Amino acid sequence: MDMTVTGIGALVVAELRAAGYRESTIGQYAKTIRALACYAAGQGGVYSPGLGAGFASMTVSPRTGRFSAQRRLDYGRLTGVFDSYVRTGRVDLSARGRGGGGPRPAKTSMVMLDAAWEAEMGRRGLAPATRDAYGRVARGYLVFLEQRGIAGLESADGASVLAFLESLLGRWAAPSLFWVVSNFRPFLKFTGRDDLVAAVNLARVRRSHPVIGVLSDGDEDLVVAACASGPVSARDAAITLLALTTGLRACDIVALRLADVDWRGQMISIVQQKTGNPLTLPLPALVAARLAAYVLDERPGSADDHVFVRSVAPHVRLADHSSVHKVITQTFRKAGVTDVRVGTRFLRHNAASRLLRLSHLVPAKLRRLVQPARPDRLRPGHRRGMGERSAGKLGPLPVVDVLHPRLRPVASGHRGQRRLRAVGPLESLVRSSAPLLAEQPADRVVLRSGSGTQSPVPVAMAGSRVLHADALVRAADR
Repeated sequence: MDMTVTGIGALVVAELRAAGYRESTIGQYAKTIRALACYAAGQGGVYSPGLGAGFASMTVSPRTGRFSAQRRLDYGRLTGVFDSYVRTGRVDLSARGRGGGGPRPAKTSMVMLDAAWEAEMGRRGLAPATRDAYGRVARGYLVFLEQRGIAGLESADGASVLAFLESLLGRWAAPSLFWVVSNFRPFLKFTGRDDLVAAVNLARVRRSHPVIGVLSDGDEDLVVAACASGPVSARDAAITLLALTTGLRACDIVALRLADVDWRGQMISIVQQKTGNPLTLPLPALVAARLAAYVLDERPGSADDHVFVRSVAPHVRLADHSSVHKVITQTFRKAGVTDVRVGTRFLRHNAASRLLRLSHLVPAKLRRLVQPARPDRLRPGHRRGMGERSAGKLGPLPVVDVLHPRLRPVASGHRGQRRLRAVGPLESLVRSSAPLLAEQPADRVVLRSGSGTQSPVPVAMAGSRVLHADALVRAADR
């Protein structure tokens, strides 16, 4: 096998051309290959990973004497392809994800523990995004221990967990730290170290419950107009309109396949990535038109059957949710809406709130959840503190927190303190169970007080989860 720079370079250029890369991109690769050949001339022209690392480190432009981001991109990209050829014997042009999974431990025991956790997550069948999130924070903790001179987890104590969380405050906003803890706790439980689990619980990082706003009518009209006939490509318009009108999650948009689209019936049918539940949604006329325009006119030829693929080679599915976020952000910017921080989570809340505003299209049982409350219902109790308090508004709907620290929802069987959130004002109390939607088994939870009396509180339920207003789009899918 020819391991010279010129030999590998010729194979790389041939693969780039066969994969449909643009000639401008191929030319940039060829230019970098020539630079690498000159760098390797003093070493016989034979490529090795060590030589590639030295070449990739040359990020200072000799012309300006300053750091060059373009050199870093070109040199790093080429050496990555060359390294993969040395390891596998083939040219790997697959797209690489952003971030790289964060720093990785170096100590043998830490590396083995990280590998064992990865294998365990695979055995549990966790989704790839979940495995990435769990693995990143676990590796971050192991690297943190190594930096403190701790060679093995057996030498770590609860103080190291608290110190690790404190070290993240400079990079994570306090409200977002809850997700770090949520991703960290399964790893600590896997290690069997109850003292470390107790330490992370001692941090008492609480989840924030912000009330997310909605797009104004004017901003939404600007976005729709830009997607319909403005400077937005058909692919970006279809992605943005799907998120705006249907509330689909980013992971479901990325995973959407051509076979999932019923063009005659203008419907899409998927299995949700987060919940595993099937979901069928209608496609509004504009969304169907832009989606068809993309598939028929813009979508590059590809063996990948995902609906949305990369616009540049390799033409494979979008990498992850960050790709969808970038598309939506650029679309809003082109539409002239720059004062709103958008993403699929924001647009999912927006779609749900808009649906609730269309009260004449919502089933009667769903409308009763947001009718005016009777003031004599659910009033503050005596010693046990049962009552309600305002939690702001979600669009036109007031939201209340239903509080009863000593009670538990019988329907879910969960014991201990529980804080319930409901869409309010609440309707009159009902003792019988009645379904909210056809696919949702129960929309009542009965709170049992210490005195033996039962006080039914009408809150929307899906399994053991109390729903917020945005979840009423399809309660069974939450």
